[in-house]
Amino acid sequence: MVEIPSTLLNLYRNCNRNNLAPTETDLVTEFRRLCESYQHTFVVFDALDECEKARQQDVFDFLSKSTDHTNNTKFFVTSRREFDIELNFKDIGTPIIPIEARDVGNDINDFVHGRVEKMIQQRRLRIKSEILKAKVISELIMKAQGM
Repeated sequence: MVEIPSTLLNLYRNCNRNNLAPTETDLVTEFRRLCESYQHTFVVFDALDECEKARQQDVFDFLSKSTDHTNNTKFFVTSRREFDIELNFKDIGTPIIPIEARDVGNDINDFVHGRVEKMIQQRRLRIKSEILKAKVISELIMKAQGM
């Protein structure tokens, strides 16, 4: 069983006892401390573009404060291409690696076909017509928009 680090537990208890939320500084400090306790740390923020704009800014603020002091920590952020998100990454000096929808099209196609077949075999999806099945698969692939 994984033990909760004492500093994190103390932060929780202090905030809970005083009925307060931890400060941003407390959270960033604790995050750094946790990262330093491991040889390597990987943090993933998926679908940043799907967050509210205020939450996106919180993520960028967190990244800019955290990346300066955590040498053993790597961040991976996914998002559709949006101008303001790209601008924020440029502002904090973070490289952007664009992946276009066509780069993942075959993966999505394979995934959707496999998933539909599996659901049919498990009787969770009842489609008897091959034409209807093809339409369902086509629509799912199209709506995925490369994601």
